[in-house]
Amino acid sequence: MKEAARLRRQFLEYFTEGIYLGDSVRMQGGAGCVKGYCLGDSLLVFVLNDQETSGRIAVKSDLSLWLPRASGYIIKNYDSTGELVETAELGKNEWIGTTKELRPLDMAIFEIRTADENRPESVH
Repeated sequence: MKEAARLRRQFLEYFTEGIYLGDSVRMQGGAGCVKGYCLGDSLLVFVLNDQETSGRIAVKSDLSLWLPRASGYIIKNYDSTGELVETAELGKNEWIGTTKELRPLDMAIFEIRTADENRPESVH
């Protein structure tokens, strides 16, 4: 419960002001439970390993369906506690996010933002 409360606080604006996209953020089916939220020019994607074995989960999405067109995107990958694991840049609309090895019922979180120089770095 403490972990869920921390994540709720950390990403509260997505839950209260964002649009719930559910699994429609994913272009094609695959392993894992994927849920997304859109808030302005940001996208938050939760990936839960709902399998009985550990593994990496790939999520493919067309960012142009959810975010304003941009010359690039900043992708932050968080672990299940909300700690930042990695930051990457993407210069195209098609995104494939791959989690680290997730144990059963473990989760990864991706926060994707347009790379606009005039935009504040953080929504939350």
